Amino acid sequence: MSIKIEFVNVCRGCLSSDRNIKPMKNNTSLFFFLLEDSIIPKESNYFNMHLCWECMALLKKVAEFQKQIQRSKDIFIQELENKKPCLSLSRLSVHHKNNYDEIIEHKEIEPEPTIKLELFNRNNVIKTEANDSYCDKRDLLDVDFTVSVTEVTEQFNKKAIKEETSDSFYDEKDSFDNITEADVISNSIDKKEKKLQKKRKSFKSAINTKRVDYNEADSEAYMSCLQLTVKEIESLSRSKRGVIHDMSYRANVAVKKMLSNRTKDIKMCSSNTTCTECTEVLPNRTSMIQHWNDHTIPMYKCYFCVYYGTDKDEIMNHLQQKHPTIYICNCEAQFRSIRDYFKHNKNLHTVYDCDICKKRFKSRATIEKHMLRNHLPSKCNICHKSYRTYNILKTHKYAYHSEFMRESEKPYCVECDMRFKNDFLYKRHLRSAVAHRPRREEKVPCPDCGKIFTRKTYMMNHYKLVHVRQSKHYCDICDKYFITGYAIRTHKKFVHDKLEKPKDKICEICGRGFFTNRVLINHKRTHTGERPFTCSYCPAAFAQRSAMKTHERTQHKNFSTIVLN
Repeated sequence: MSIKIEFVNVCRGCLSSDRNIKPMKNNTSLFFFLLEDSIIPKESNYFNMHLCWECMALLKKVAEFQKQIQRSKDIFIQELENKKPCLSLSRLSVHHKNNYDEIIEHKEIEPEPTIKLELFNRNNVIKTEANDSYCDKRDLLDVDFTVSVTEVTEQFNKKAIKEETSDSFYDEKDSFDNITEADVISNSIDKKEKKLQKKRKSFKSAINTKRVDYNEADSEAYMSCLQLTVKEIESLSRSKRGVIHDMSYRANVAVKKMLSNRTKDIKMCSSNTTCTECTEVLPNRTSMIQHWNDHTIPMYKCYFCVYYGTDKDEIMNHLQQKHPTIYICNCEAQFRSIRDYFKHNKNLHTVYDCDICKKRFKSRATIEKHMLRNHLPSKCNICHKSYRTYNILKTHKYAYHSEFMRESEKPYCVECDMRFKNDFLYKRHLRSAVAHRPRREEKVPCPDCGKIFTRKTYMMNHYKLVHVRQSKHYCDICDKYFITGYAIRTHKKFVHDKLEKPKDKICEICGRGFFTNRVLINHKRTHTGERPFTCSYCPAAFAQRSAMKTHERTQHKNFSTIVLN
């Protein structure tokens, strides 16, 4: 007994099972050449091999190297024939920087009676050339000697450069070791914020502004005192931690304390309990809830934005920080926030005019849409067909270019046994097809015989054919009139040309064929025993309408004459 084991999520290159693998689309012939299989097998298991990202990259590099050596072979043969040196195909190049390739020339100078200073120590000690003993810097001040400044500076600079390079190398190494992903993200965020600040500065520099000094005497003009209820406080926007936006820290603390007292009073409520906020005695829980709904907390609100504070000092600090400048529009309207200024400028002053129809639009997107739909030529960029309007072009794209539709499966109509390219065509079929349209309950009677029809066109065809004897569909051979062109064509085809009617409507039960669907439906009722047509005078039922009509005409002749009279 053999057991078949399938490795579904295993890479066929490195046998790793913890990676996302994909089917190999390109370089399949190279893969089988590396497997030492000259012919690719026809089995689907071998053809749809899966590789991980690392093996895909290695295979791609091998394919690039194969192309390079083939190209180098062709160039080498051509250059040998022409006897010219071959050009290199390597992508690597050497860059020379002049800063690192400087040449220092030393000029010979007559020797001076100098003493070379090699090293400066922290304790002011100098090493001399005459003897290797160390002496104090103060003792050398009394000695007469001349020092070559150039040599001292050169040695000192060399020493300093060595120390700096070593320290900087270790510092950079330590800094690179300590760098994390959070530091990289924070650096990118800082760069974005700097760019935004530059943009804001450029915008603000183009706007007329004026500095404002807020006085405590005019504080009532910049703020308003409110009494916020519990419902109004709960409706304010909050953060994830429950802190109310646009409210000071002390105001948030007061609101939290008030809401915690409210929940305690409602939970611990019993008969004759006192309110912790106002020490009022309440008899039951419902009265406690209504009482807390009437409670208010005093707040000060900023006149220019939605900011709340417990006292006037908080609002004055907010005004000095958030509204220090007045933004003046060209229409002399003044605003305390840049957001209100831009909103005013966009709604009133930013207008886009259409050069063709002279219409005005408030945004660039709306005028672009208007130009695309009304003034540009409606031409399909795929099949290059032109249409009268943009809407017809849009329906054409949805109907005939199914690559724009992202459906996994093509829609299918079960009743009509039809498959469609996309969802748009399927929906249009459901709207327009006769099989899916509900029958109208319209009843149009004939003015002469009183026969009822579902549509006016059917009634007019009946009236012209039966009562007026006028129809453009006329048979010259047998002198007969027909309602439609289809009726006269079928009449000539099967009566005068004597062609056999194709019996392609086949019964699924007995296998008999019929010419029309109506006859097939009536035949199926003989197998099922269904009798949907009942007599209006007696309980007799029939499988066909014609049988019911003949029954009423022959068996209930007296009843029909009484009804007509």
